[in-house]
Amino acid sequence: NFSPYFYLLYLAKYDVSGAGWLRFVCFLPQAVLCGVFALKHYRTPALCLTLQTISFVLFNKVSTSQYFLWYMWLLPLLLPNLDMTPLRAVTLTATWLLGQGLWL
Repeated sequence: NFSPYFYLLYLAKYDVSGAGWLRFVCFLPQAVLCGVFALKHYRTPALCLTLQTISFVLFNKVSTSQYFLWYMWLLPLLLPNLDMTPLRAVTLTATWLLGQGLWL
C-alpha cells in the first residue's frame, strides 16, 4: 500500500477513541487540494482534472499500484502541453515501469 496514511490508520484501528477523528483528518488534504485546483485551474480542464486525480489518488487512504493507472487516461489530454524530449519521455516511462515491476 503506497498510502501515506496506511501505517497510521493500521495502528489507530485498535484505538476506538481517535479513529473517527483520524479518518476525517486524512480526508482533508484530498478535499482541500481538489477545491484549490478547481478554483485555480478551471480554465484548463485537462490540467485541472489531472491535478485533482493525482491529489485524490496520492492522499487516498488506500493506494495500490492499479490506482496509478488512473493517470494514464489523462495523459493524451496533456501531451500537447508537455515540453519533453522523446528521450526524457522514454526514460520516465521506463523508470515508472521498473518501479512498478519491482514493487509487485
